[in-house]
Amino acid sequence: MMDPIESRLTALEKSLTTYSMLAEKLSQERDKRYETRFSDLDRLYLTMMQSQKELVTSAFEASRAEAAKAEAAQSAYNIRSNEFRQALDDSNKNNIPRPEANARFAVYDDKIDDIKKEMLAVRLREGAGEGQVNGISLVGTFIFGCVVVAISLLDLIANIWIKLAR
Repeated sequence: MMDPIESRLTALEKSLTTYSMLAEKLSQERDKRYETRFSDLDRLYLTMMQSQKELVTSAFEASRAEAAKAEAAQSAYNIRSNEFRQALDDSNKNNIPRPEANARFAVYDDKIDDIKKEMLAVRLREGAGEGQVNGISLVGTFIFGCVVVAISLLDLIANIWIKLAR
């Protein structure tokens, strides 16, 4: 038989082997759990990165669409603005500035004042000539006007007569 120390050693060796096997199993089980956890984290990370990539892509496309809309709106605004500026330019070309208009009106006012003075002088001369304008009497002027009207009427009647005779 075996010695009690040897048997105790053998029992301890068996226990140690069993514990070693259990520790190895436990280690392998933990490794499997860690690998499962890490693979799940990898899949989660990849899914999150893919989602982030899709979000960035959609945001970029939306930004492009908004930029295109903004460019179109700016272009339309520029066209309207240019049309408005052109209308203002045309209006300014057709209108006269106030200082220039005031200067022209002042010249016209001066001319009107001169004409008024000349008319007053003519009236004063007529009053001084007692019915004569530049040496011709008003009665003579009236008679001359009547003769011109009579000749014009005779000419008109003659023209009508000739046309009716044809």
